[in-house]
Amino acid sequence: MRPKISDFGLAKLNDDCGRVSTRIAGTVGYMAPEYATRGCLTRKADIYSYGVVALEVVSGMSNTNSMSNEEYLHLLDWAERLKQQGKLLEMVDRRLGSDYSQEQALRLLDVALLCTSIQPTQRPRMSSVVKMLCGEIPVEIVPADDDLSEDLRLNIAQSRQSIDNSQTNWSQYSVNNSQTNWSETLSSDRSVLPHSSKDSGYLPSSSSLSVKL
Repeated sequence: MRPKISDFGLAKLNDDCGRVSTRIAGTVGYMAPEYATRGCLTRKADIYSYGVVALEVVSGMSNTNSMSNEEYLHLLDWAERLKQQGKLLEMVDRRLGSDYSQEQALRLLDVALLCTSIQPTQRPRMSSVVKMLCGEIPVEIVPADDDLSEDLRLNIAQSRQSIDNSQTNWSQYSVNNSQTNWSETLSSDRSVLPHSSKDSGYLPSSSSLSVKL
């Protein structure tokens, strides 16, 4: 397989602690569950993101924008279901045809699924990921609760959508409220309204104008 460079947004970590509580900022589908739900940031959160991008690389598909089947929320959901059915090779980019190593593809997919384990403690260290990809050590097998994984990702997506909708509604409310207050100010303060008197700097309406040539 040919390597491809891809950015999965390394999270910023403090050097003096293993866990950071921070304001949640990221893309749904790439954030580790513990970070998306609790703001708990560890090095294992980046391992999760790496696993998602690894799935994208081998499948040639986007994790969030490629699912035509409504049964699957993300690419990861489809991968877990294919793994359960013993059809994981169906994840491989069809444009490759048969021009790839099935052994290497399966190894990368298995490592990607291991990296996206729901429990942070079940995700490998990056040094172990490299060794597994190189075939130096076997890929660890971790039993997964597929229903729990899918339900948790669905809850995360719904929560993020709710937050986005709330922010949109609040922004619209602020704009409308500002416009209302400004209109009330204009109506209550006659000094800011134009006058048609001769001492005023404003002209009267066109209907009352008389032009003498």
